[in-house]
Amino acid sequence: MSKPVEIIDELNLLSEHGVRNTRQRSAILQVLLASDIPLSAERIHEKTKEADADINLSTVYRFVEMLVEKNLATKSFNLEYGRATFELSNPHHRHHLTCTHCGEIVVIRECPLDKLCRALEEDTGFAVIGHRIELFGVCPKCQRELSTEEL
Repeated sequence: MSKPVEIIDELNLLSEHGVRNTRQRSAILQVLLASDIPLSAERIHEKTKEADADINLSTVYRFVEMLVEKNLATKSFNLEYGRATFELSNPHHRHHLTCTHCGEIVVIRECPLDKLCRALEEDTGFAVIGHRIELFGVCPKCQRELSTEEL
């Protein structure tokens, strides 16, 4: 039941950043809010269609890129699949582990780099203001399906 409040907050956030709210943008935003993992524009488009929203894929691309430009979303590029994924910006950043076989994405909830960042700040005098890490591997399901040579 807390989702609608989050959606209203996000819509207010859009207006605070000068982004006009439309029915299509609201549908895209709701898909992003409902997802725990980053989604490709194609997957966002599929999910809006599942919700009976009539949105062109190009509209999805334009809107998520606008969100990225305004720092309201983050964009990651998966080299294995040659596609970008998007997720709403989160004050508590997250990292991801992606299966190189099936594309499954798992969110790493606790940042493994906090200690390293503090040590780097002490060693270098830099003030670390952010970082991003993407890890790639083979999920347990794919490990069972693949032979040892294919891993």
